Amino acid sequence: MNEPLTCGIHHLGLSVPDLPAAERFFVDVLGWGVVGGNPAYPSVFVSDGTVMLTLWRVADPENAVPFDRRTNVGLHHVALRVADMVALAQVHERLRACAGVTLEFDPQPIRAGSSVHHFICAIPGGRACGVCHARWLRWVCALKRDLERSFIGPKPLTGESFHSECNNR
Repeated sequence: MNEPLTCGIHHLGLSVPDLPAAERFFVDVLGWGVVGGNPAYPSVFVSDGTVMLTLWRVADPENAVPFDRRTNVGLHHVALRVADMVALAQVHERLRACAGVTLEFDPQPIRAGSSVHHFICAIPGGRACGVCHARWLRWVCALKRDLERSFIGPKPLTGESFHSECNNR
């Protein structure tokens, strides 16, 4: 079998000890939108119009065991992309001033000589999150905007339009 049976990630689910703090981080700090959720199983679904994260409150936040990449099996971190180095610097500065966020390191090449730059932080609740820029990502982001305009007009893909457009293709 040479052809993949999948075509990307529909969404990524993260368990968090403080659901309102995680929601505020993505919505108020990063500018994402709430696109769903389930109050009975406390969750909030957020999207930047390209990717969706489902945030799930753990059953017992007071006794939840924080993730440790050296001892736990599971998601190490999620890496979010930005369009250019200016956006990488803007997100970094915004997160530097954000209560509950811990920066692991400042923006730097992902390895010596790489054009990909990134930084990693811990969002409120301790989950690791990377922010990444590569020169080619600017082209990808521009192409995404052009495709959105072609398929659904000037409105970005968020919420129901995101799901309906993806399901109808």
